[in-house]
Amino acid sequence: MSGKDKISIFPSRMNLTLMKGRLKGAHKGHSLLKKKADALTLRFRAILKKIIDTKLLVGDIMKEASYSLAEAKFAAGDFTQVVLEKVESARTKIRTGKDNVAGVQLPNFEPFSEGVDSNELTGLSRGGQQVAHAREVYGKAVTLLIDLASMQTAFIVLDEAIKVTNRRVNAIEHVIIPRIENTISYITTELDERDREEFYRLKKIQEKKKKLRAAKESELKSLGINEDDAKNILEDNKDEDNYIFGDPEIKMYYFINRDPGSSVYAAVSEILLRSKYWELKKAESTKFHLMLGERNRLPFPRLGHEPGFNQTVNYYRGNGCICRKSSFVSTLSEFAERHGLHFDWMLPSYVVKPSQTQKEIKFHRKDNTDTVKLEIHKPWTEFKIEETVHDSRETLRKVSAILASENQRIWIAKPTAGAKGEGIFISTEIESLIEHVDNSSQAHVIQKYLENPMLLTGRRKFDIRDGVLRTASDAYDPSNLDKITSHLTNHCLQQKLATNFGDYEEGNELFFEEFSRFLRTSYDLSLEDDILPQIKYIIKSCVAAAKEKIEATGLNYSSFQLFGFDFIIDDNGRVYLLEINGAPACAEKLLPELAQSLITTVINPLYPPPVSAANPLNLFDMI
Repeated sequence: MSGKDKISIFPSRMNLTLMKGRLKGAHKGHSLLKKKADALTLRFRAILKKIIDTKLLVGDIMKEASYSLAEAKFAAGDFTQVVLEKVESARTKIRTGKDNVAGVQLPNFEPFSEGVDSNELTGLSRGGQQVAHAREVYGKAVTLLIDLASMQTAFIVLDEAIKVTNRRVNAIEHVIIPRIENTISYITTELDERDREEFYRLKKIQEKKKKLRAAKESELKSLGINEDDAKNILEDNKDEDNYIFGDPEIKMYYFINRDPGSSVYAAVSEILLRSKYWELKKAESTKFHLMLGERNRLPFPRLGHEPGFNQTVNYYRGNGCICRKSSFVSTLSEFAERHGLHFDWMLPSYVVKPSQTQKEIKFHRKDNTDTVKLEIHKPWTEFKIEETVHDSRETLRKVSAILASENQRIWIAKPTAGAKGEGIFISTEIESLIEHVDNSSQAHVIQKYLENPMLLTGRRKFDIRDGVLRTASDAYDPSNLDKITSHLTNHCLQQKLATNFGDYEEGNELFFEEFSRFLRTSYDLSLEDDILPQIKYIIKSCVAAAKEKIEATGLNYSSFQLFGFDFIIDDNGRVYLLEINGAPACAEKLLPELAQSLITTVINPLYPPPVSAANPLNLFDMI
């Protein structure tokens, strides 16, 4: 069966039910359209017969009208000029209406008279009877012509409607219904094949368990233990078809890893494989319980349809609402406005887009013309148009002017899809920042730069991300915004650009234990009492704002996600949120414990391990 003969869809029981529903709807639609076509054809034939009769009648009435006009002119003379002088406006007018035939609107013209007949006294001196007769006959002719025009217009509309309806009937009957039937046949065949595979797999498991039972019985006999006395060892009350992990060599759950570049999920994979009750399948396999996927390439619509597998994926659908910088700003701002909240832990941030953005349009072609050059192998041609976009630049200008009067002048522009510090620009000139965005190809978030950050030894900046402090290599210098290593703490930038990288801390990473001592000695603050409560409150607020857009309740699969929150602290101990990372990395020192905590928190509750294999380690706090 070729791909054109069926719909491209994942074979599952849910999609089978969906296809059966679509087939039923297609048959119902075909029946209704067929009835509509019959009704239109019936009306079409009736109008056609009436048009023929009316045309014959018009011929007779026009013959009589011409003869009566000749009689009137013979009796009264040529009165054409007299009639034209007295006419000011048309007395016979047309009122339009519509008739509904099976949903098709047919125009209907209805004549009516308005005003006084200005030629009523024409022919009074002589020939009055003949003139009146001619006027009466021509009035009937006009009425018949209007009726004929109404019928012919309806005839044309009906003809086109019948053609369209018949095309739809034929398309449903000869294209749509066969494709749906072929799709149902394909899904049924695939499901039957899976059932056979599952039956074969269960048979193999039963065979392996029989071998294990026979080996254990043989071992008991060699030790001189009676089989009846050992009944409690060989037989238990558990359903062995569902509980098959008593032997640590039998794989109970399956997972796939589509993101080998992630250090966090590489560590998770390693722990799962060591547990002996998880088995790694090929990345393209559909028979899995857990998918460790790549964030931007997840097949969400295909999840949860595999029979016998309760599937889970390591990302929420829609997580970009807080993980993309521009969406992060809009999501939190909308939530705060809707609920009357003020997020004072969020620095003033505004989304600014390039003033002109290119939008690609694809037009399907019908033929080759000289006006547009088309490539032979493409069924479409591409056009790019300039589209003006709307953003918050005007609001940004007003707010920046107010803050400038308070000597708060530094702002930072960050690309919405940027990473590793790429494309970031810091300046005191708002127009320079806006120009920087206009010269780029993507939207930016222009955020107020924290000018009074808390500083470490050596007057160095830091931010808190993923449970560790990322530190700058050089002293903070607000007068020199071009010195990246004193303003941006991104690990890759520091390692690449700083000449003294690692002089203060190994790898420019400071952990909470040492940071806690620094807070007490330098700022008389407590990490546990002053800093972490603020961080937890901010995280709870962000999750509440994003919950509506990433809610996974009611889906056929489960989701979880590890978020990386990026915080900065001012010199008064106040915490601010900078951004949220949807696929965070982790300090190598914390990686094993983080991976195990992730398994303990979100994987083990869904896929319970054997009691002997459970690891209770969990560094996450419930907030």
